[in-house]
Amino acid sequence: TQWERFESEDVIVFVEEGLPEDTGQQTLDAMAAQRETYRIAWGDVLSYRPRAILFSNRTSFDEWRVGQGNPNVIGQTNAAWGGIVQVVSGGGVIDLAWGTVLHEVGHLYQDEFVPAGLPEATWQNEGDATLFEIYQMYDYEQRVRNLAANGQLPALLIGTGPSQNSQGPDG
Repeated sequence: TQWERFESEDVIVFVEEGLPEDTGQQTLDAMAAQRETYRIAWGDVLSYRPRAILFSNRTSFDEWRVGQGNPNVIGQTNAAWGGIVQVVSGGGVIDLAWGTVLHEVGHLYQDEFVPAGLPEATWQNEGDATLFEIYQMYDYEQRVRNLAANGQLPALLIGTGPSQNSQGPDG
């Protein structure tokens, strides 16, 4: 497999062959577009440039993730080495560069700027990371409005709140 490397002041990107030619540049552009949003939200930018590894297909991604065969996972973050690993999904390169990458980098900010951490797989850490997505595949706000209209909005301030891994009352 061939890989291309792209670099800016915000991120270092590795793109597997098979993705559209502009994937690396779109990722650089998305990170540049969100730089000030991250700075405003966290008070500064990361102390390092994160690495974004972008796979072009599920087979390669799953091969890298040996033994972690959850087909719903399209991105991972590892603060220990300051990197994120994504695979292109149904939303294509727009979702990959302008959604998932920005979301996963949001988790790196959480790790650096919230010393106690945010509880994993909760509305706090996933909702916060979602804030940084410029492109969102799902209409999260409408989903919450529908839950509220149907009297099914879960309590968010009890314990850690609902798990992002559950489908919720609306499926």
